[in-house]
Amino acid sequence: MSSLPNITNASKGRFTKVFHFDNKHKIEQRARDELLAVTALHPGLFYTNMQWSQYCQRQDDGTVRFCAPIDGNKLADWVDPSYDIGVYAAEIFSLGPEKTAAKTYPVVGPKLSFADFARVFREITSQEATFDPITLDQWGATVAATVGKGYEEDIKQMMEWIAVAPDDKICYGTRDQTEDTSYEDLGVKASTLADWMRRTAWQGPQTGPNGGRWFGLSLPDRKSTKEKGVAKPDPTRIYLMGDPCTSPSIRSSPNGFVRTR
Repeated sequence: MSSLPNITNASKGRFTKVFHFDNKHKIEQRARDELLAVTALHPGLFYTNMQWSQYCQRQDDGTVRFCAPIDGNKLADWVDPSYDIGVYAAEIFSLGPEKTAAKTYPVVGPKLSFADFARVFREITSQEATFDPITLDQWGATVAATVGKGYEEDIKQMMEWIAVAPDDKICYGTRDQTEDTSYEDLGVKASTLADWMRRTAWQGPQTGPNGGRWFGLSLPDRKSTKEKGVAKPDPTRIYLMGDPCTSPSIRSSPNGFVRTR
């Protein structure tokens, strides 16, 4: 089963409202009490969170801004949820409960700092990227606007815990690294950020901070422009998917993208 650590316990009562962690942990404990064989997977933070504007934004000049509200040097565990969890689960089912029952496997890639996202992104995509954190209040408000006010304090306390969690431990600072026997038992390792980016061909967020959507810039060939009555590409106009765009809501950016509202 997929689960998470108990943050109330890990923080010694300091952060008691990270309900989406603590409640999953309670379900895991209930399952272990009621069922004969339970194997739990504890995934790290999701690389796919980069689709949300509280983690990552494309600025008006085309720069990608990684912006979680935390010190850029802070290390954390990350995972590709749509790939890694399935890989781990498949091996667990293959081995059977006689070998994996009662075990907990952290599904975490190598620790990565929040600022490292910008570095790795630049290396793979050749796009400009920075790490520039938003405030914790902005973080909470952005999440609440998407999923509801009741989640605001929960997600803020999650990030507050991550900011102070021990760097020498894994699984949100709750387990010693020696406790992770997933490679020895299952023969698997979770993805790196570079693995995830190459697997998904992720090129950064396609939506700007103000709701604008970004598309790749494409110049038309001579045939398509001639058919449309344009003798040749006009350098003063922007072409999107071969069509000249004259709307004032679309403009070029320095890295070869255009934005629409």
